[in-house]
Amino acid sequence: MDVSEGVGALDLGEKGGWSPLLNLPACVLEHILGLLDVRDIASCGETCKELRLAAASDGLWRGICRVQWSSHTQLADWIIGRSLGCFVLREHEALAPRNYRSLYRLLSKYEQLIGIWRGEPPGRPDMPAGNALRESLYEFRWQHDCIEGSQLIFDDIASCKRVPFQRIHALGLAAAEIVDNMHCLLKLYDASSMAGRQLSHAAEAAAAVAMSHFHPGSPAATSPLGTSPEGSFEYEMLRFMQGNVASNRSRRKRSLRSPSQGRLGIPVVHHLTRVERPLPSKKHPLAGLWKGDYGVHGVQVVVVVYDFSGPAARILATKVTGDGNVPAGMQTFFAKAAPIAEPWSPKEQALIQLRTVFLADVQQQNQPGSGVHQANAKQVVACFKGKGKVVSVVQGGDKDTKL
Repeated sequence: MDVSEGVGALDLGEKGGWSPLLNLPACVLEHILGLLDVRDIASCGETCKELRLAAASDGLWRGICRVQWSSHTQLADWIIGRSLGCFVLREHEALAPRNYRSLYRLLSKYEQLIGIWRGEPPGRPDMPAGNALRESLYEFRWQHDCIEGSQLIFDDIASCKRVPFQRIHALGLAAAEIVDNMHCLLKLYDASSMAGRQLSHAAEAAAAVAMSHFHPGSPAATSPLGTSPEGSFEYEMLRFMQGNVASNRSRRKRSLRSPSQGRLGIPVVHHLTRVERPLPSKKHPLAGLWKGDYGVHGVQVVVVVYDFSGPAARILATKVTGDGNVPAGMQTFFAKAAPIAEPWSPKEQALIQLRTVFLADVQQQNQPGSGVHQANAKQVVACFKGKGKVVSVVQGGDKDTKL
């Protein structure tokens, strides 16, 4: 029996019969396949030629991409043309999105970058663990044509400065490998080391002229890069010739480069670890990422979670960025989840007064014109009994201090 006969049929409600699935219009087939899982689409594409064409159609994958990512980015801005006359990393050549099917592969990989990561700047392995200069925080967010990474810098308790770090896209100078959605190796290449990867106009012209001999009078004879479908012999030959024909200037640049650098040079590698970001709720309002003033160690970031493993619920705070006193990853304090009943004891009142004095001292140290935000004393709405290892009073007063 022919494989297509075993694919199945759809009952369209017509009297006395069935209509084979393969007789449906292409747009209907794409809509049906769009309701399936990606693995099921691949399985359908292996059954027969008709379904293979439907599973590879750009309309199908355009709809899938729109459902998943259209609310985050402009999908059309990610698609690149057939011309490779631009920088393309070797790691990205298989992912370079020339259609929506390849765009799906690219975004499925790089959407895992979205979020906050903790990393160590390269080149300073002699620094002790927990050094504030060693550990950095990075946040990756969607943009219209890329995923933009920023380094988070906390100069004071009330502000967060975002310094541009790296733009992640198919034609960029960065490649990322993500393991278990928790660890990332981010390789950053220097633009000067990519000169050998830029294809010249001479290479494109020579390839187009050569390809015109295969099909005289075809669009390839007049188009700079031809119109052969991806995967065809002509298309692969065109790519081969583009990669092997280079201008004399590019050859001179490659000859001057150190042999140890290779074709792409030596990348700077960042090892990033994802920072879990608990979401607050009405029952657990303190969960999340918080900033705290740790005295001489500056502003530190802690993650606050609720722990229900013991006989009573607790609030646990773990350092995200570390210092010599409490390294990153260590618990900095814990407290009972139930707040202390009011009216507060004289001891608690004294601690609240100490916090007010501390804030006043910080304001005196920040001279006018220094650019440091003047901290305002927030009203204390609840007190929790607990213990911790800190350098000075920890601040986390209201929602404005959350990341």
